[in-house]
Amino acid sequence: MELTKKYRIVYHGVNMLFPLEPFDSGITYVQKGMEGADFDTLDEAENFVQEKGLIYSLE
Repeated sequence: MELTKKYRIVYHGVNMLFPLEPFDSGITYVQKGMEGADFDTLDEAENFVQEKGLIYSLE
């Protein structure tokens, strides 16, 4: 799966692999066993994170 929009979320279970920040360009590839979603706006991305109960932790 390729993610190309400004806001990209890659997650496994409820854990996000990186914080919700805008991407300026390029492609993010989602590895097998992971899930992903991409959005044009921060509001859409934040709603998705809340609906799925996703978290990002440095630990």
